[in-house]
Amino acid sequence: MKAIFGPIDNQKSLNQLQEIANHYNTQTIQQDTGEGYFVFVKNRIAITEKIRDNKLYIFVWGAKEEDISFLKQFWGDPRDLEAEKMSPMNFASEVVDIPNVEQLSKEEIITSLEISEKEYNQYLKQLKRVVKRPNTPPDVVKAVSILKDK
Repeated sequence: MKAIFGPIDNQKSLNQLQEIANHYNTQTIQQDTGEGYFVFVKNRIAITEKIRDNKLYIFVWGAKEEDISFLKQFWGDPRDLEAEKMSPMNFASEVVDIPNVEQLSKEEIITSLEISEKEYNQYLKQLKRVVKRPNTPPDVVKAVSILKDK
């Protein structure tokens, strides 16, 4: 999910970001522009300060429900919350992680991943192209083998 929190109290934001970074076992990093900080949890979540109209906002990408619940204690309810599309690699990993996925139908997989049939077909088409390349990640190979017969 993508969430936007704001406006935020500039005086407290660095301490809050440091506390959040500690929670995710990472660190707060200053942005290249020198304006603001961000927290990046590899392959998981990114949290960035941005100034818009002289107000500080917090942008969050890759958040799950539990992340949003955790972040609400710092900044309240997000002013904007929207679902993000998975990357093809994330889709492959999600498919592989579904318990007993081999026994599920295409419709059950679509429901489990909360995507449309059109999105499912697009992901499968992209993965079938990727699997032809050398050094294809194992999750992609496994996901294609599971999904090709559905």
